[in-house]
Amino acid sequence: MNVTDFNLDTGASSLDLIFGDKQATSRVAVDAGASSINITIPRTVGAKLVVDGGLSSRNFQDFRSLGEGEYESENYASAQKKVEINIDAGVSSLNVGWK
Repeated sequence: MNVTDFNLDTGASSLDLIFGDKQATSRVAVDAGASSINITIPRTVGAKLVVDGGLSSRNFQDFRSLGEGEYESENYASAQKKVEINIDAGVSSLNVGWK
């Protein structure tokens, strides 16, 4: 499925989001309660994360902090394809990795 904009609003849940590389830019917004969120992104895609909320656990593989809850992958500026992910979550575990 080719998706450019995706909004997900969920309560307590376990989420596995696996992204592809079909779109030039994809925007994703996740609003979640107490959740476990696992995100997988292709290595060729540049990624930007904006995180708000009381995360109890964060694991962002190969991202640099820009401050104020913003993170960017090493290849974000040079990548031809990008994903922008905004996460607003309650007490949650958030893991972002690569495939």
